[in-house]
Amino acid sequence: MHVKLRYVERRVDHSGGERWYWHRRGHRLTRLPDSPIERMAVAERLNAAADSLAPAELARGTIGWVIQRYRDSDEYRDLSPGTVKYYKRFLREIEALGPALPFASFTRRAVVDFIESYPKAFQRRQSAAVLKNLFKLARYHGVVATDETAGLRLKTSRPHDRIWTDDEVSRWIDVAGAEDPHMTTAFLLLQLRRSGRRTFSG
Repeated sequence: MHVKLRYVERRVDHSGGERWYWHRRGHRLTRLPDSPIERMAVAERLNAAADSLAPAELARGTIGWVIQRYRDSDEYRDLSPGTVKYYKRFLREIEALGPALPFASFTRRAVVDFIESYPKAFQRRQSAAVLKNLFKLARYHGVVATDETAGLRLKTSRPHDRIWTDDEVSRWIDVAGAEDPHMTTAFLLLQLRRSGRRTFSG
């Protein structure tokens, strides 16, 4: 009889051979014996040890519960490494507000206060992005009815383009023309395409 073991995964290598692993979040990936009986014994032993270390399960609908569901989601696993780095930080700081508190305690005022507690604009944008994903998951599970992150007013970065002055354009054409006339031609064509707007990225 086939018995499904918790946190046990079957993987097939390039030659078609199968291997079994114990894969539990927060613990080291462990290769299991090929023998079904030995595999079951080792997996049960690993699970018993991990269960003794696991914190008490959080009640459904709490901040900690929503965060844990998000960490276990495919959406979180699909984040790029750079995004995960800052998501981990903000998830920890949201959880620190009180993992046992109802997620619905995140009123609009609480959301804005949390975001505005960060001094830099990019931090406020990042924290808002994390909260928005948590609210998306909470709404999916029926924990909240309203997305309190909708319509947030967040400062964006200044554009890198600025208008060139006539003097700057003239000086650039003089210098570029002395080096390579083709550069001047390309520059003037660009200005025509931009309908007289002289901009550059810097």
